Amino acid sequence: MTLRLDRDGQIVFDDFRHSCPPRLIAEVAEALGAVAHQRWERDKDLRSYRSRAEPDVTILRTRSDVWLHVGLWAEDAGEFTVLEISDVAPDGIGD
Repeated sequence: MTLRLDRDGQIVFDDFRHSCPPRLIAEVAEALGAVAHQRWERDKDLRSYRSRAEPDVTILRTRSDVWLHVGLWAEDAGEFTVLEISDVAPDGIGD
């Protein structure tokens, strides 16, 4: 089943798209596609982490160190959301 990005997540992505280079937009769009098709854990260009502060949030790190905070709690409704997109690593996560 393909998940759909919800309205709030689309707003976060749109804000990101208006403030970054096209290369990063494409990379984040690919990451969102991996989430939509539920294959982010198998995607070689993504690393996933669990948020300590928000256990229902999965944090994805792209190959260019862009961090996506993704909420998958609406899977039953066939959708997911993006809470934040940032180039700053969350506290306590990183190599």
